Amino acid sequence: STLTMNYSWRAAIHQDKHNIKKKDGVAILTLAEDHLNKNHYKGCYLGFPQFGFAVNVRQGDILITDNHSGWHGNTQFYPEKPRTPIQLQKPGFPVNDRNQWTPKEIKNNEYRVGLTPESVSEIIKNNHEVFIQKNAGTEIGFSNEQYEKVGATIIETAEELYKNSELIVKVKEPVPEEFGYLNEKHTVFAYLHLAGDPKTGLELASTGITGIALETVTADDGSMPLLSPMSSIAGQLSIVVGSYHLLKPNKGMGTLIGAVDDVERRVVTVIGAGVAGTMAIEKAINNKAHLKIIDLSQKRLDELRSIYGDKNVEYILSSESSIEEAITESDLVIGAVYVIGKQAPKVIKNSMLEKMKPGAVMVDISIDQGGCFESSKPTTHDNPTYEKNGIIHYCVTNMPGAVPLTATQALNKATLPYILELANKGVEKALNENEHLANGLNIKNSEVVHEGVKEALSA
Repeated sequence: STLTMNYSWRAAIHQDKHNIKKKDGVAILTLAEDHLNKNHYKGCYLGFPQFGFAVNVRQGDILITDNHSGWHGNTQFYPEKPRTPIQLQKPGFPVNDRNQWTPKEIKNNEYRVGLTPESVSEIIKNNHEVFIQKNAGTEIGFSNEQYEKVGATIIETAEELYKNSELIVKVKEPVPEEFGYLNEKHTVFAYLHLAGDPKTGLELASTGITGIALETVTADDGSMPLLSPMSSIAGQLSIVVGSYHLLKPNKGMGTLIGAVDDVERRVVTVIGAGVAGTMAIEKAINNKAHLKIIDLSQKRLDELRSIYGDKNVEYILSSESSIEEAITESDLVIGAVYVIGKQAPKVIKNSMLEKMKPGAVMVDISIDQGGCFESSKPTTHDNPTYEKNGIIHYCVTNMPGAVPLTATQALNKATLPYILELANKGVEKALNENEHLANGLNIKNSEVVHEGVKEALSA
């Protein structure tokens, strides 16, 4: 196909004396890979205001003009292959001109990635440019070549990526090393968990970004659709890592959460029966534990009783005394308490540890929100545990990062519709039209705007 335009849009096509060939007085420029790699044409669009649309520049495109001095003459554009034109909202500005950028995660042992090649393909089908930092997904089997095959552009460095980006799709919150790259033009779509680290949260807000937190996006039924996949994984992992650290070589008490002939079942207590807690409950039951379930809601406890019955399962209404009694008898304690946007309440006090069995293990799934044990402090996959009063604490802040491929696949299935909404409509319009997505807005104009998060940070 051939399109004729009367000028280049956004200075997309720059004069390049080394790559322009003249034939019969006409300048011809073919956009090859080496041009794109120079950043001259990466992410650019050619606008055709007289026709009301624009098209994005890609490798193999040919531009012919009779004006060599700046590409403002009678120019013809030959696309490498047909593509859907982008409708212009106003002269020279395409509605769909949203650059999607996915940086490589740099948190300790964090190999999840914000966009899979499959997700990238869907975004590009909606006429958006997608840029992936080099090797962002290689540790979980997503090669640079896979991303390029579906149309993404690979960017060498984080600095370059942030410099040219608008909508940034991440998994975990930006860390202080990335703050210098951030400013008011950026929208970050990621798990932010600002309440878990108030000081760093306020520093992130001061960068000027628009921050949309996956963990506070809501649904009609009151659930947290973007938090749920990771909560489910963390809940299942809590029994796995808890059982592992109960082993004697790992400084645990030396017991097995499982059935061994007529040996008495070991006791597991799960505090909080939301998504993470429920998955921990199921895993503990499957592992033949004697289970104590503690929750603030009697209705929720009754629902669980109707599912799991009373054999080897106790249903306990939460109170300080009931928690203390339960953990005193437990080998493994799982903390899965979550309040939207706020710091997790401290349901286990330091004084209670003295009554627990030496070598017992406590897993704090709520650590992203500050932790639900008074004795909790963030740990990493490199050094996941520490001992306090003879009790092993596991407080890794990115538990699902232990299974990054599974976690990435689950996360992308949940987030992709929201990413497309932000890209297709633009951030402001998407937030205005979708109240549940708007509930994810945590940072705007250098301020924390989510009421729950704001309350936590001012506490």
